[in-house]
Amino acid sequence: MRKGIGRREFLKGMGGAGAAAAMGWLRPGGAGAVPGVFRWASGSEARALDPARAITTGDSLARCWANGLLRFKPGSGDPSDFELDLAEKWDSSNGGKTFTFQLRKGVQAHHGAGELTSADVKWTFERLRDKRLTSIFAGRYTGIDGIETPDRYTVRFHLKEPDGLFLTKMMNFRGGYILSRGKAADDVATNYMWRPIGTGPFQVVATKPKEAYILERHEKYFRGTPKIRRYEYLIIADINTRILGLKRGELDAIYLATLPKRLLDSLKADPNINVDVPDSDYAASLHFNLRMKPMDDIRVRQAIAYAINRKEIVDLFAPMARPLYSVVSPSAVGGLKLEDIPAGLRYEHNPGKAKALLAEAGHKSGLRLETAVSPLPHIQRPIQVIQQHLAQVGIQLKVNVVEQTIYLRGSRQDKYPLVSYGGKRFPHAYDHLFEWYHSKSDVNLPTRQTNISHYGSLVGNVDKLIEEIGRISDTKRQIELAKQAQLQILKDLPAYPFYTPLVGFAHRKNVKFGFKFEDQTVYQYVLDERSEVL
Repeated sequence: MRKGIGRREFLKGMGGAGAAAAMGWLRPGGAGAVPGVFRWASGSEARALDPARAITTGDSLARCWANGLLRFKPGSGDPSDFELDLAEKWDSSNGGKTFTFQLRKGVQAHHGAGELTSADVKWTFERLRDKRLTSIFAGRYTGIDGIETPDRYTVRFHLKEPDGLFLTKMMNFRGGYILSRGKAADDVATNYMWRPIGTGPFQVVATKPKEAYILERHEKYFRGTPKIRRYEYLIIADINTRILGLKRGELDAIYLATLPKRLLDSLKADPNINVDVPDSDYAASLHFNLRMKPMDDIRVRQAIAYAINRKEIVDLFAPMARPLYSVVSPSAVGGLKLEDIPAGLRYEHNPGKAKALLAEAGHKSGLRLETAVSPLPHIQRPIQVIQQHLAQVGIQLKVNVVEQTIYLRGSRQDKYPLVSYGGKRFPHAYDHLFEWYHSKSDVNLPTRQTNISHYGSLVGNVDKLIEEIGRISDTKRQIELAKQAQLQILKDLPAYPFYTPLVGFAHRKNVKFGFKFEDQTVYQYVLDERSEVL
């Protein structure tokens, strides 16, 4: 590393004993940019790189090494503006119950795994739904009745019933990434957890969980050999260390998360740096575990909602945050805006009403609750403010700060009566509603996704509305049904939506992506064969 950042500073920023090993990924004595090497730093580690099990970091990184049958246009997160990827054409028949894809010929997988064929596509989705894998995305594909491969380059999906959004499930997002079976150690490729085999412009060559993920260009990429030869994903916990590294040129791009205004302004003022803050469908909500007392009492849930002041949470991160009043962000297709929601379902800050509801529910002397939270600022800081709000109405909330992976795992294990949880999803109301609020998505079921409140099983149910949204292709009607579902959820209150963090990124101007970056679906910059570091 060059003099701009000392070894001690980076060790401190990367945190813990593992930082010394991670230092090996950084070039000793490096002076600024190295053409052909892209150095990205984030404070977030991946739970896995296997796209069947990866969320946030791992899922976003998959966009660089894997392909879907279809894809978002590079730089875009618009679900209506997709294009062909591994498929060269597709068609639908049998009243929307059959989808046939013709694959590109000659697509080579990573590490000598050979040509990608229809057998790999079939295996990818059968593996995803295999109960031994326990993929959290399996629920998105329960509508598949069967998959056949008439020949080496044709794959045909037979559905149980029409699915108006089936094509979105074939895109390069979450479960839609196609893997090659060529290097799989067994039927569910347990060896793909950290070394998956795809067909994208870059291939995974080394991983050190909690430290770094290293990708190198795929020389045989079907769209052409990438200009960037190496992608270094570095985990550097401290935002100030990341910013310093970017300004000094030791890093090419960084994850900003939701950044305080003073730091955002300092980056924008740097003539060598560009800052990107795309729109976001991130929906952060306080999820109530309906299996646990006192969360089974709607008066307690309403009291908590009225106790919280959204404005104070948003002010933590202004201008990189906005209040959220529905469980689906208005940035997603079908998400509700404030004016779409009746005043009585907005749960505006009202401590007096909160105290009255607690007293009515038999908790006049208050409550003691416990939760866990990730140390990531956009997750931890809001819950700390909520903790203060609840204390003002007599609710003592104990907050345990744990590692991100422990937080994610614990939120699905019925450990706490309430959990602050949110994230980006495919930017359509259906995906948000199905994953968080359909009864089949209950985290205790084999079809589990992220329904951590157990909504639909114990309290309320909007399953039929969600299912109808998925069946039809009429966008206007989908939006109408999504509104009905969201309003019902606000009435039942299995979760209290409170804010959307606008996740930011920054890069040095010597980085050229080859496309305009406006993607709201990822947590990092996505590179393709055109991207360059000059």
